[in-house]
Amino acid sequence: MSARHAFAAGFVNDGSNASLIMNALHDMDVDTRAGANDLFVAFRDSGSTEPLRALSHFTTRQYSQLRGMIDSLPPAVQAQAASSLSLLDLVARDTVQLAAVAPTGPGTKPAVTPAPSTPASSSPGVSPSSTPTTSSNSGSPRTTPTSPTVPVPHVTPPSVPSIPPGPVVPTGPLPTAVPSLPDATGLLGH
Repeated sequence: MSARHAFAAGFVNDGSNASLIMNALHDMDVDTRAGANDLFVAFRDSGSTEPLRALSHFTTRQYSQLRGMIDSLPPAVQAQAASSLSLLDLVARDTVQLAAVAPTGPGTKPAVTPAPSTPASSSPGVSPSSTPTTSSNSGSPRTTPTSPTVPVPHVTPPSVPSIPPGPVVPTGPLPTAVPSLPDATGLLGH
């Protein structure tokens, strides 16, 4: 047991601190939900996996630390701690699942699909690549070439997971660790 865990274990074994610990776990859960939602949205909007990597690192570290001290918590707090661990496990699994559908390679964005193109003019006899204009000198209409209509790309962002707002009840034994994203260091020459 690390010195930090030994200190925490000594602190949490005092039953009078159960309420304080419960509040801390509740606050941690609120922050975990908010941070995960923000990072899921940042991934969706940017296409970068960096937000998912940060979230994976956070959930792995938090889970490991809380899992390492759950047995030393007062019995009245252990159910709340198990719920917090289940929330971290859920977020970690969602993070790995979301990263699996992410585009790969440096600087990639979510899939881009072209939007249907619309001709520049629907007037009969006028080509979509030209627009009638009136010359200021002669007053007579003439056709001036314009650039063809270019379809505007439509970005289909990946859907982000929805984290339940209330306590996450463990459905079985707690895993010893949560899934995490593989370390990409060195894979792209970095």
